[in-house]
Amino acid sequence: MSNNQIIEDLIKKALTKLQAVYPGDSQKDKPCQTKDLDISPLSFPKIYNDKKKKGLPRVSEQEIRFLLTEELSNKRHVYPFHYSVETPTQLAYKFSDKGKKLSPPEVTKDGQSANVDVCLYADSSLENLKVNKKYYIEFKGANVLKEEITKDFLKLLHDGNGPENYFVHIIESCDSGTRSNIEDKYKWAINIVDYPFFSQLTIYLYFIKANELYKYTVNKKGGKGPILCLDKNAPFSL
Repeated sequence: MSNNQIIEDLIKKALTKLQAVYPGDSQKDKPCQTKDLDISPLSFPKIYNDKKKKGLPRVSEQEIRFLLTEELSNKRHVYPFHYSVETPTQLAYKFSDKGKKLSPPEVTKDGQSANVDVCLYADSSLENLKVNKKYYIEFKGANVLKEEITKDFLKLLHDGNGPENYFVHIIESCDSGTRSNIEDKYKWAINIVDYPFFSQLTIYLYFIKANELYKYTVNKKGGKGPILCLDKNAPFSL
């Protein structure tokens, strides 16, 4: 298997664990009971100060990030990577100017280094981590503003040294218009970020209650710019 295939397997295993520990609308904590998985001690915290959601689980990108790094740590024989968290980017970025958010944000020497949620290093590349950074992974929870997605896409498409990077987006629930709404935000983000790109980007969009996983790639089209491509086999069930 290639590193990209191994990372895809890692992401899917982490999402499977997320599905296993997710308590749904129950107000009780639900530990992982799936026999085929290592039991995870992760629990979703409850919401207390929201009248509509009081007692329900809070779902964020933190849960999937911790499950992925937990899987990496527990199965070193399966996943040949070391990892770092909140990894400083190699480029400098400017997301705001004089208190106003920039749209789009900029890659500029006058900016500051940003952070990436998780960076994977192939074991064979450990002698020089700065030069041989391999794969960035950013996580996002909920149907956030398109500007928030743009900041992550900017880092994932421009930073690093030409690797394939990943965006893992989890949504607790959806209706008939949710996926198209999110896809529109993805398309807006990739078209507003400066082109050409220096890294490949694969996007995983997962709806927890529906147990549906969608995979997208950002591809070039005849040199005219990027397009968002949905995997023909989607949706996947975990």
